Amino acid sequence: MEPLDRLEKGIRVGCGFLFGCFVAFGALLTSLLSVHTVAAGCVLVGLLCGWAALKFGDAFWDNLRRWWIW
Repeated sequence: MEPLDRLEKGIRVGCGFLFGCFVAFGALLTSLLSVHTVAAGCVLVGLLCGWAALKFGDAFWDNLRRWWIW
């Protein structure tokens, strides 16, 4: 496997971050938490998903798809 260039790293992290924020926002919005807690959760889950997308690449998205759609 060839090393990733800067653009591909940015795309992987960005897409993972956006997906994580989307999921966290949807999950935390249903609970009665403060705006700051929801924002912090979105950033935290976004960073975790961004890191996982960068580290595991397509395997992250494939496993997520298999888990998400039962």
